[in-house]
Amino acid sequence: MYLLDLWPTQVSSDVWIEAWRDLVRKSRPASWAEEQGQIISGVGPFLQRRAIERQAYTCREQFMSRGDKAVRAQSMRGQMAMLGLYIKQGALWFADLSIIAWAMPRDFCTARQSAESQAAPAWVRAWS
Repeated sequence: MYLLDLWPTQVSSDVWIEAWRDLVRKSRPASWAEEQGQIISGVGPFLQRRAIERQAYTCREQFMSRGDKAVRAQSMRGQMAMLGLYIKQGALWFADLSIIAWAMPRDFCTARQSAESQAAPAWVRAWS
């Protein structure tokens, strides 16, 4: 799994839609996964209009949210445990990611347990 960018901030919809549009134009992902309920009903039409206006094209795929965040994160945790999480060397937002990861409860983040035992985040591999 490749982590391209991180946005650890809560802002108004218009601000994050513009940031999303910039990220799509910069990274050109083949597809984008988003939660069906809140995104589609809340900002879906505005998001679609801004994407077309700014030529930020990607296949947007919606998924139903089930359970709480910890339950929804299980498949992502499994994929990271098996294949790792790749982060570009020198990513400016890496410090924010580290703060978020270390703040997670001990039983939630296997990466934290691994890092504590090996003194380095084993789940992060860098690519250049």
